[in-house]
Amino acid sequence: MKIVSMHSRKCKFVIIFSVILMIAMFSQFLNKTIQIPTSSHSYTDPPFVIDSDADFIAIGFSGSGNVSSPYVISDYIIDVSGYGILVQGTTKHFIIQNCTIYTDYIGIRIDNVAAGTAIIQNNTCIAKSYDGGGIAASGNGILIWNNTCRNFAQGVHTNQASNIQIYNNSIYNSTYQGINIRHTSNSVICGNWIKDCREYAIAIVLSLSSGNRVHSNFVEGNTYADEVNVDGIDRGKPNSQAFDEGNNNTWESNCWSDYKGKGDYCIDGPADSVDSNPVNCFNNRVISGFLGIGLISLTIVVAIVLYSNTRRSK
Repeated sequence: MKIVSMHSRKCKFVIIFSVILMIAMFSQFLNKTIQIPTSSHSYTDPPFVIDSDADFIAIGFSGSGNVSSPYVISDYIIDVSGYGILVQGTTKHFIIQNCTIYTDYIGIRIDNVAAGTAIIQNNTCIAKSYDGGGIAASGNGILIWNNTCRNFAQGVHTNQASNIQIYNNSIYNSTYQGINIRHTSNSVICGNWIKDCREYAIAIVLSLSSGNRVHSNFVEGNTYADEVNVDGIDRGKPNSQAFDEGNNNTWESNCWSDYKGKGDYCIDGPADSVDSNPVNCFNNRVISGFLGIGLISLTIVVAIVLYSNTRRSK
């Protein structure tokens, strides 16, 4: 009897643990949250304005400014009304990473730096007044990846730019657009999570914006405004979560929460672009969630059967 009791306790533990795991997995599939990093800082750092290569040295950032040892602007917490970090007119390699910036204007601004010298990664920018921009970039070969931008007018904005890589960023609750690229060519927007932006999640603006590729982004619950305005022009009632007035831009394999499941996903704007391989991300997450539940339920059944067989064999 003691042996049976021990097995009974083990079986009950397996069942309880499996149920808890099932609930946790289902919640994870249905709800993706954007995490705001915390810090042990008990103070805020000053904003940084870097107007030349000499400023990297004068301020005292680590690194030497070459490809293998870029200057590193890292782990600052900045609360400001203007620019959080502004870098312009430089030729040296640099990385801005792991910073948290609260601002009424622009969190991080990169302008007129040498091609391929700027990396912006793992930062969190939060608007204090639901205006401004999280990350703004002009230039060539800038990498913007794995950042979080919340509550700005625009999460990420590029202008007069080319070969920009916008990867794996989380952009939430923009009052205007999530990602806006203007006068931007040959750039990639990929793997970004864009949610709850009032107007378009992604907007490619002006005919000079060409040769851009937009793929594998997760786009949910955006464009809830009754009418939209793009670059100062009223565009009326929106019919999708994205806009394109450029040339030869490619949209493919994006996850759209409003995709009906058949045919192409049509992108608003005069370019008449379509996502030819769209996915309804919400439905897929629900399906995946139920698959997960099915697997866990199977585990519970197996545990019960094993327990029953064990009892009969005693």
